[in-house]
Amino acid sequence: MGTIRFSKIVGAAGKPIVHLLWVDPAKDTILKKAVNANRVMIVHQQLADAKADYGTVGFQKGVSGQILIFPKSIKGFADKRVTGVKYDLLEWPTVPKSQQAHKVIPPKRSAKSKPQDTKVHATAERSVVGESAAATVVKFPNPENDDANGSTADVEEIKNQVRLAMKVLEEGKQVAAFNLLKRIVDM
Repeated sequence: MGTIRFSKIVGAAGKPIVHLLWVDPAKDTILKKAVNANRVMIVHQQLADAKADYGTVGFQKGVSGQILIFPKSIKGFADKRVTGVKYDLLEWPTVPKSQQAHKVIPPKRSAKSKPQDTKVHATAERSVVGESAAATVVKFPNPENDDANGSTADVEEIKNQVRLAMKVLEEGKQVAAFNLLKRIVDM
């Protein structure tokens, strides 16, 4: 079995069209006609290996790969392995207007849905939002204040105990880690 470049076949038979199998190959009339006219090639795509894609002329049921249908017969290349597959030489099929998706037009806002007095509502909303936000804000102590108290030794001791609890947890001893953390919190 010899090899031939993909570009030579495209030069002889024209740009192929990518064919998608949506139904059983035995029921696909376009594919059956192309197989009978010797215009089909399967491109085998290597995902796991670093090898380049290659093609074989003809259609074999059950063989995975991308199906290409050429405009002219490629029967003369049937006994060759096709190398150098260039995907930019493919002709992608166009979708007829009747099968294309309709453009989505966003709905327009009506004038009725807009508030009439925006100035009155805006000030009332700000005060309500401000009150609810103040009730849910948790104030954290400043780190600058902690350093001023001289409690860095206490913080280092707590960090060491937490590290010990994490180590025990990594060993799979959840109860012991929980008890260490509980002791730290009760200090």
